[in-house]
Amino acid sequence: NLKKAPVYVSSFDRKNLYIRVVEKKEAQDKLVRILREHNNESAIIYCCSRKDTEEISRYLRQKGFKALAYHAGLDQGTRKLNQDLFVKDEASIMVATIAFGMGIDKPDVRLVVHYTFPKSLEGYYQEIGRAGRDGLPSECVMFYAYADLRKHKFFINQISDPKLFEGAEEKLNEVLEFAELSGCRKKHLLKYFGEEQKEAKCGSCDICLSKKESFNAGAAAKKILSAIVRTENRFGKKYIIDLLSGKKTQRIAINKHDKLSVFGAARNYPEDKIDQIIKLLTDSGHVSKSEGTYPVLSISKKGEEFLKTGGKLEMSRPHTEKTAAGKNLDYNRELFDLLRRVRKDMADKENVPPFVIFGDRALQEMAHYFPQKLYAFSRINGVGSKKLEKYGDIFISAIRQFIKENGIPEQGFAEKDKSDEEVRTVSVGTKFYARTHELLIKKIPIKRIAKAQNYKLDTIVNHIEKLIDDGVKLDLEYLKLPKDRYLAMTAAFRKCGDEKLKPVFEYLKGRYAYEELKLARVLMRY
Repeated sequence: NLKKAPVYVSSFDRKNLYIRVVEKKEAQDKLVRILREHNNESAIIYCCSRKDTEEISRYLRQKGFKALAYHAGLDQGTRKLNQDLFVKDEASIMVATIAFGMGIDKPDVRLVVHYTFPKSLEGYYQEIGRAGRDGLPSECVMFYAYADLRKHKFFINQISDPKLFEGAEEKLNEVLEFAELSGCRKKHLLKYFGEEQKEAKCGSCDICLSKKESFNAGAAAKKILSAIVRTENRFGKKYIIDLLSGKKTQRIAINKHDKLSVFGAARNYPEDKIDQIIKLLTDSGHVSKSEGTYPVLSISKKGEEFLKTGGKLEMSRPHTEKTAAGKNLDYNRELFDLLRRVRKDMADKENVPPFVIFGDRALQEMAHYFPQKLYAFSRINGVGSKKLEKYGDIFISAIRQFIKENGIPEQGFAEKDKSDEEVRTVSVGTKFYARTHELLIKKIPIKRIAKAQNYKLDTIVNHIEKLIDDGVKLDLEYLKLPKDRYLAMTAAFRKCGDEKLKPVFEYLKGRYAYEELKLARVLMRY
């Protein structure tokens, strides 16, 4: 019976996620290289079967990784133990079936790998959504192979209900289309969910970030289009590739297509190159592909026109498989790893997940700015007065030791004219913050503070955050929210991380306004 209830619509675009698809050749070696790029960061690897999760996790342990398996075949105690070890950073890699991840309390997963490609784009989007919930750059890799396609189709063929069979088949074909794209992957993904991307390039998928090289596909395209025409638009991609490669398969022999002039016409081309050019011809509109389990290729009017006129056909393809995975703060990796160990020790002592002590963003800033005094440390993202008092000396000590051993100067925003003793009583330099500060001292309700200055409530919360960041000592106890609401919000922050408000807002299904969430975060940190 709600009237004029606010409706919040958010985007499907996770801008901090970098997406790429890699061919599943020498897959285990590729997987190891990808994991080493992430250097002990938290990763989830999704596999199709229980057997695969056990085999891959065992292989990774042999390679020196701290990897665990998670699937429905394990008893509940083992599953809980493995999940707890992963959340607490005792193990950095979880190799799992899709049974893993629902409600996982870990915002700093930096890598999600689909070792077997997913059965639907809905499932894919949900599973990559477990990466980078703290808003920091994270990577999503999908391995792609026709062998996995056959596995999925085997199970789909067991479905007796025609409607369910058709639906499962259609969803699988949508994943295939996504994997074989030559255009922006995020644009395609957003369009699938009914959202249009304004930019031509997302800047965060392998297609958009890879360098392109142009080449003349005219000769190869003419052979492919001729083969499709000569076989009367009745066959799929694999058949056309076999025909052009000169493979006398049983089907080709039965159809007497080995007698055609196009048989073996592309013997000098590697099969993967023929495959790639067929994909490019499909994307460019020269070739059409039917729906269904076994898509059939047919020539379009555009393709017919090209066959008549001939000539060059300029196309572009990715030159490299991957570029840098997202923009990030330029921080010292060795110091970051050292601070992670310090954080882990503190978390173990308090029996909490490491991100509760500090998020990765805070550690990255420490490893960039090298703060050696409390004032400089207080300006790190996520450091409020409570955390400053509780953890400041411990982390600063580790940073100073690292600096001493490596001779690295402090950078950025440290202010030398403030002593550590002055941090908590620093003067307020801005008249707007000063007015808010005066009213807070008088314990004026926050809504009245906003009204008195003709500001929105959100702006006053920003003032409070700024005062805390500047080291001002405040008594905020009187601002405490109703207990049930505050507990619900703090529980959500612990689950989703406290770097970004949006994941918490969505987790709580919009029941709490952004300014209320922001205030709860301030109180929780302080």
